[in-house]
Amino acid sequence: MPVQSCEYLFKRMYFHYDNSKPNNPNKEIARLVGFDGGSISNLVAKDIIQKIKLKYDYSNIEERRKGSRFLYRLLKGDELNIDGEIIKADFDQKLNFLINGILYTFRNDRAHGGIISPFRSSKATMKTYAHCSFCFLTGYYLLLALIHFRSDKLILTTELKRNYSDNLKMYKELYGRNLVR
Repeated sequence: MPVQSCEYLFKRMYFHYDNSKPNNPNKEIARLVGFDGGSISNLVAKDIIQKIKLKYDYSNIEERRKGSRFLYRLLKGDELNIDGEIIKADFDQKLNFLINGILYTFRNDRAHGGIISPFRSSKATMKTYAHCSFCFLTGYYLLLALIHFRSDKLILTTELKRNYSDNLKMYKELYGRNLVR
Protein backbone atom coordinates (compact mmCIF):
# COMPACT_ATOMS: atom_id res chain seq x y z
CA MET A 1 0.00 0.00 0.00
CA PRO A 2 1.44 3.39 -0.89
CA VAL A 3 1.78 5.95 1.89
CA GLN A 4 -0.17 8.35 -0.32
CA SER A 5 -3.28 6.18 0.09
CA CYS A 6 -3.06 6.69 3.85
CA GLU A 7 -2.45 10.41 3.36
CA TYR A 8 -5.61 10.48 1.27
CA LEU A 9 -7.59 8.59 3.94
CA PHE A 10 -6.29 10.84 6.72
CA LYS A 11 -7.31 13.95 4.78
CA ARG A 12 -10.77 12.60 3.98
CA MET A 13 -11.41 11.59 7.60
CA TYR A 14 -10.21 14.73 9.33
CA PHE A 15 -10.48 17.65 6.86
CA HIS A 16 -14.23 18.09 7.54
CA TYR A 17 -14.22 16.56 11.01
CA ASP A 18 -17.01 18.10 13.07
CA ASN A 19 -16.22 18.02 16.81
CA SER A 20 -19.79 19.04 17.62
CA LYS A 21 -21.04 15.66 16.35
CA PRO A 22 -19.17 13.06 18.42
CA ASN A 23 -21.09 10.09 17.02
CA ASN A 24 -21.09 11.17 13.38
CA PRO A 25 -18.38 13.77 12.64
CA ASN A 26 -18.51 13.23 8.84
CA LYS A 27 -19.73 10.77 6.23
CA GLU A 28 -16.32 9.15 5.66
CA ILE A 29 -16.02 8.22 9.31
CA ALA A 30 -19.68 7.21 9.48
CA ARG A 31 -18.96 4.48 6.92
CA LEU A 32 -15.96 3.23 8.89
CA VAL A 33 -17.76 2.99 12.19
CA GLY A 34 -21.03 1.69 10.77
CA PHE A 35 -23.05 4.65 12.00
CA ASP A 36 -26.68 3.86 11.41
CA GLY A 37 -29.49 5.96 12.82
CA GLY A 38 -27.83 6.79 16.12
CA SER A 39 -25.92 3.60 16.87
CA ILE A 40 -22.33 2.68 16.16
CA SER A 41 -21.64 -0.93 15.29
CA ASN A 42 -17.85 -0.79 14.95
CA LEU A 43 -16.64 0.56 18.28
CA VAL A 44 -13.05 -0.54 17.60
CA ALA A 45 -12.85 1.64 14.48
CA LYS A 46 -14.50 4.52 16.36
CA ASP A 47 -11.93 4.21 19.14
CA ILE A 48 -9.00 4.15 16.67
CA ILE A 49 -10.34 7.16 14.76
CA GLN A 50 -10.86 9.21 17.93
CA LYS A 51 -7.40 8.36 19.27
CA ILE A 52 -5.78 9.41 15.99
CA LYS A 53 -7.81 12.65 15.99
CA LEU A 54 -6.68 13.48 19.53
CA LYS A 55 -3.03 12.63 18.85
CA TYR A 56 -2.54 14.25 15.43
CA ASP A 57 -3.79 17.76 14.69
CA TYR A 58 -4.99 17.97 11.09
CA SER A 59 -4.33 21.73 10.91
CA ASN A 60 -0.58 21.18 11.49
CA ILE A 61 1.09 19.85 8.33
CA GLU A 62 3.78 17.95 10.26
CA GLU A 63 1.16 16.34 12.50
CA ARG A 64 -0.88 15.49 9.41
CA ARG A 65 2.12 13.69 7.95
CA LYS A 66 2.65 11.80 11.20
CA GLY A 67 -1.04 10.87 11.37
CA SER A 68 -0.93 9.55 7.82
CA ARG A 69 2.15 7.53 8.65
CA PHE A 70 0.38 6.18 11.74
CA LEU A 71 -2.50 4.97 9.52
CA TYR A 72 0.01 3.42 7.12
CA ARG A 73 1.66 1.46 9.91
CA LEU A 74 -1.72 0.48 11.38
CA LEU A 75 -2.90 -0.92 8.06
CA LYS A 76 0.43 -2.69 7.57
CA GLY A 77 -0.27 -4.57 10.77
CA ASP A 78 2.18 -2.95 13.19
CA GLU A 79 1.44 -2.72 16.90
CA LEU A 80 1.32 0.99 17.70
CA ASN A 81 1.37 2.93 20.93
CA ILE A 82 -0.85 5.94 21.55
CA ASP A 83 -0.28 7.43 24.98
CA GLY A 84 0.60 4.09 26.55
CA GLU A 85 -2.18 2.11 24.87
CA ILE A 86 -1.29 -0.50 22.29
CA ILE A 87 -3.39 -0.45 19.11
CA LYS A 88 -3.29 -3.12 16.44
CA ALA A 89 -5.80 -3.55 13.63
CA ASP A 90 -7.00 -7.08 13.03
CA PHE A 91 -7.80 -8.38 9.54
CA ASP A 92 -11.43 -7.21 9.70
CA GLN A 93 -10.42 -3.68 10.72
CA LYS A 94 -7.81 -3.50 7.96
CA LEU A 95 -10.44 -4.51 5.41
CA ASN A 96 -12.86 -1.98 6.88
CA PHE A 97 -10.38 0.88 6.53
CA LEU A 98 -9.35 -0.31 3.08
CA ILE A 99 -12.83 -0.85 1.61
CA ASN A 100 -14.98 1.71 3.47
CA GLY A 101 -12.21 4.23 4.00
CA ILE A 102 -9.92 4.33 0.98
CA LEU A 103 -11.69 2.54 -1.88
CA TYR A 104 -15.27 3.71 -1.34
CA THR A 105 -14.25 7.29 -0.65
CA PHE A 106 -11.87 7.42 -3.62
CA ARG A 107 -14.57 6.01 -5.88
CA ASN A 108 -17.09 8.59 -4.68
CA ASP A 109 -14.65 11.46 -5.03
CA ARG A 110 -13.78 10.42 -8.58
CA ALA A 111 -17.33 9.56 -9.70
CA HIS A 112 -18.96 12.66 -8.22
CA GLY A 113 -16.23 15.16 -9.05
CA GLY A 114 -15.04 15.65 -5.47
CA ILE A 115 -11.42 15.68 -6.64
CA ILE A 116 -9.73 16.70 -9.84
CA SER A 117 -8.37 13.82 -11.87
CA PRO A 118 -4.71 13.33 -10.92
CA PHE A 119 -4.02 12.16 -14.47
CA ARG A 120 -4.72 15.58 -15.93
CA SER A 121 -2.32 17.49 -13.70
CA SER A 122 1.06 18.65 -14.92
CA LYS A 123 2.30 18.02 -11.38
CA ALA A 124 1.45 14.31 -11.42
CA THR A 125 4.30 12.01 -10.44
CA MET A 126 4.76 8.26 -10.10
CA LYS A 127 3.71 8.71 -6.49
CA THR A 128 0.39 10.15 -7.70
CA TYR A 129 -0.23 7.19 -9.96
CA ALA A 130 0.77 4.69 -7.26
CA HIS A 131 -2.30 5.60 -5.18
CA CYS A 132 -4.71 5.32 -8.12
CA SER A 133 -3.15 2.07 -9.29
CA PHE A 134 -3.32 0.68 -5.77
CA CYS A 135 -7.05 1.46 -5.59
CA PHE A 136 -7.66 -0.18 -8.97
CA LEU A 137 -5.58 -3.26 -8.17
CA THR A 138 -7.20 -3.71 -4.77
CA GLY A 139 -10.69 -3.39 -6.25
CA TYR A 140 -9.71 -5.92 -8.91
CA TYR A 141 -8.47 -8.37 -6.25
CA LEU A 142 -11.61 -7.98 -4.17
CA LEU A 143 -13.80 -8.58 -7.22
CA LEU A 144 -11.89 -11.72 -8.19
CA ALA A 145 -12.05 -12.96 -4.60
CA LEU A 146 -15.83 -12.46 -4.51
CA ILE A 147 -16.25 -14.29 -7.82
CA HIS A 148 -14.03 -17.09 -6.58
CA PHE A 149 -15.96 -17.52 -3.32
CA ARG A 150 -19.34 -17.52 -5.08
CA SER A 151 -18.36 -20.25 -7.52
CA ASP A 152 -15.02 -21.97 -7.60
CA LYS A 153 -15.79 -23.16 -11.15
CA LEU A 154 -15.28 -19.67 -12.61
CA ILE A 155 -11.67 -19.15 -11.62
CA LEU A 156 -9.00 -21.75 -10.98
CA THR A 157 -7.27 -21.19 -7.64
CA THR A 158 -3.74 -21.72 -8.99
CA GLU A 159 -4.33 -19.26 -11.82
CA LEU A 160 -5.83 -16.75 -9.39
CA LYS A 161 -2.81 -17.00 -7.07
CA ARG A 162 -0.42 -16.61 -10.00
CA ASN A 163 -2.39 -13.61 -11.26
CA TYR A 164 -2.27 -11.96 -7.82
CA SER A 165 1.44 -12.64 -7.52
CA ASP A 166 2.30 -11.38 -11.02
CA ASN A 167 0.28 -8.18 -10.59
CA LEU A 168 1.83 -7.41 -7.19
CA LYS A 169 5.32 -8.05 -8.53
CA MET A 170 4.77 -5.69 -11.48
CA TYR A 171 3.16 -3.07 -9.23
CA LYS A 172 6.15 -3.12 -6.87
CA GLU A 173 8.61 -2.99 -9.77
CA LEU A 174 6.83 -0.06 -11.38
CA TYR A 175 6.31 2.07 -8.28
CA GLY A 176 9.15 0.80 -6.06
CA ARG A 177 10.34 3.47 -3.68
CA ASN A 178 7.26 5.62 -4.30
CA LEU A 179 5.23 3.26 -2.12
CA VAL A 180 6.91 4.15 1.17
CA ARG A 181 7.59 7.87 0.80
